[in-house]
Amino acid sequence: MKSSFLIFLFIGLIISTSVAFPSDPADSLRDDPSVRSSDSSFYINLINEGINATLNENYLYAEGRFKQIIREKPEDPAGYFFLGALYQAEMMDYEGDFKEKEFFSNLETSINLARKRIKSGKETPWDYLYLGNSYGYLGVYKARKGGWWPAFKNALKAKSAFKKAVELNP
Repeated sequence: MKSSFLIFLFIGLIISTSVAFPSDPADSLRDDPSVRSSDSSFYINLINEGINATLNENYLYAEGRFKQIIREKPEDPAGYFFLGALYQAEMMDYEGDFKEKEFFSNLETSINLARKRIKSGKETPWDYLYLGNSYGYLGVYKARKGGWWPAFKNALKAKSAFKKAVELNP
């Protein structure tokens, strides 16, 4: 049952982002405009491999994919977001909070990096997407733990970030 819910969440994320943001998701992974398209394909493959491994409950492989993104692009919020999402999936599947510290750490890093990019004036819709999704994952986790008010506040922040993402890329 929990696996079905997890699959629904990941599929929803994939569908919603592909509809709302039809451009290349690796755009947020490009720090330098001279980056070759093969590099963006490399990151798209890492993200897809990590998501697929998560859906197949191959958590160690997924963790390796997302950590590789972080090693190669430590200033990008994407790897941290996906790693945090992986930890939430893993905790939900095993019905425990054994990766809570790592979950919070990665999502907070994703939020901080997305905010930093936004403040720099070089933001992309993807930065707002990672910001909103990070707040959303935090909100779901806090609601699951009975923290309804913090969950609501995170939901409002997520909504605001998603709205801005759509404004930048209608």
